Amino acid sequence: MLAIFLSGDPARSRSAAQVRTAPTWVREERARDEISKGQYVFVSADGENIILLIPTEVETGPGQPRHVDSAGPIRILTVPFRNHIEPRVTVTVNREPGALFSYTYDLGNGAGAKDSITTWDIVIPCDGSGMFQVSHQEWHCGRTGYPTWRQVELPAINALRCAVMCLADNHRLEPGNQAKDFRILTELKPGFTTGVAAHFPPYDIPPPPEVPYSLLGWLSSHHRRIRQSFQKIRFGLVMRSSGLVY
Repeated sequence: MLAIFLSGDPARSRSAAQVRTAPTWVREERARDEISKGQYVFVSADGENIILLIPTEVETGPGQPRHVDSAGPIRILTVPFRNHIEPRVTVTVNREPGALFSYTYDLGNGAGAKDSITTWDIVIPCDGSGMFQVSHQEWHCGRTGYPTWRQVELPAINALRCAVMCLADNHRLEPGNQAKDFRILTELKPGFTTGVAAHFPPYDIPPPPEVPYSLLGWLSSHHRRIRQSFQKIRFGLVMRSSGLVY
């Protein structure tokens, strides 16, 4: 049996990671210039907030799209990221009959956290064709079938990977609590990988008409990149198809 305790670094995790499609917020006096260039969404310099520029829109006729009034008032809306979490992960690895390994994870959210954990993921290889089972009594867990995740904590690995994803549903992990016995049974051997915990969605955007559909559409189309860049609580362990065997 191998037991390993892992924890995220909340200070580093909430640093200003760059979202390439959303530039860093400039200054209020430049808001009109940015809107004239079609730029409405920014990230604050400290990485703690999304900044939305909401211009005045005018009707052009029945059934016609609304247009931005370039001379009208501009409202600036600050939406905080809900990423103030403190994940703690304990991993126990056991050999099982038939050349299998079982990985049991206990996930905690530190008492100093401000937000709940509602999802956490582990990056795994996509080429495993043998036994792979993931389960938990309360959270919904599954394995993605296509490569979308990068080993961001292992920069020498450039290829995209698949992931095990667990969603809290009605059992979100509040500060100071634990969710135990996430279990994976697989042929994949122990080795280092990347895991991510998050509050999902990582921000609460007000619905229309307060935020126009056009801005909601931009956020939706770039949601995965924003989510991966600003959940940022990462930890390492387990599972690649070849690696260290204890």
